[in-house]
Amino acid sequence: MDTLLYLHIFGGILLVGNIITAAFWKIRADLSKDVRLIHSTAKNIMIADYCFTIPGILLVLSTGIWMADKNNYPLLYGISWSSFSFYLFTLSGIIWSFFLLPMQRKMIRFSSQSVKEGKISSNYLKVRVQKGGGKGLRRTRRRSYEHHSVRSLYMRSGIARQQSYSTAIFHDFLNNLLKSLFIGMCLEQ
Repeated sequence: MDTLLYLHIFGGILLVGNIITAAFWKIRADLSKDVRLIHSTAKNIMIADYCFTIPGILLVLSTGIWMADKNNYPLLYGISWSSFSFYLFTLSGIIWSFFLLPMQRKMIRFSSQSVKEGKISSNYLKVRVQKGGGKGLRRTRRRSYEHHSVRSLYMRSGIARQQSYSTAIFHDFLNNLLKSLFIGMCLEQ
């Protein structure tokens, strides 16, 4: 049972770790506006998905189902934390398979076109905006930062002049992640 649990946790680390690092490097590449870097990053994110995300998904799913079966937790019937998490995990897999993977393929294709043209193509920008990394999101986030205590303190401290904007976004992401984890832990107790 311990081995299954460790494999389950390792699969979660692979899965979540790759998602966080892929988002970070994608934002960094887009902010650089270097078409070769953007194309290379888009291709490498797809490769990392196949090397880390898919094995992570398979480990989490297989060990989770196996442990649930060994402990008589209901997965496909009734309402419980295990069935709820199984359905959410399945839903996220469907979203990833049918929406995000095709979008990643388009970004690779359009970033390749951008490399040939020597500038970022409008097709790439359209796909990037659909994924949530476009200018509209950044403008909205900049305006909302005035009300965000961590960001406003960060900007006032002068560190923001020394670090890039994407680093600030990553700091905010980690802050929000820690807040949501803390709230989740409080709700469990």
